[in-house]
Amino acid sequence: MLRFAITALIAAVYVAIGIVYLALTDPVLWVNRSLDVIRVRGRCHRFADITRATVMLDASTHKPTLVLILGTERLVSVKVTLRSEENVALSDDQRAALLRVIAESTISLPTTPNDPHGKFTHVNFPGRLAKADAIALVELNPRTDEQIPGVSRWR
Repeated sequence: MLRFAITALIAAVYVAIGIVYLALTDPVLWVNRSLDVIRVRGRCHRFADITRATVMLDASTHKPTLVLILGTERLVSVKVTLRSEENVALSDDQRAALLRVIAESTISLPTTPNDPHGKFTHVNFPGRLAKADAIALVELNPRTDEQIPGVSRWR
């Protein structure tokens, strides 16, 4: 009986550690529209602090998931699931909040010293979006089986 109790306690500790790990590494986007801030991993960032947007299509399952990753210069990022399997993942209110965050952000395409004008940004930084492209993607709300220009797939 004591062995069972100890085993159950150890299993509970591992589950708790797993839940905490997931909460810290894959945070939920929280938006405060009145203060123009988002909170990621317990820290608040102004909308203008968002400087990058990357779109990816998780094709590791038979029903892919479309994800928009927003990030800051300090490499703080948050994943926003735009569409999961066949279902829309965002409500109209969430979509409106996300559109406001992107519209008031300073998202721009990156450049390199060898490509200062960004002609090959789509090759050097696959999946990266300009602000207008990120807004268009959120407004478009594409199905996961539709071809989306600039979307990289990972397995």
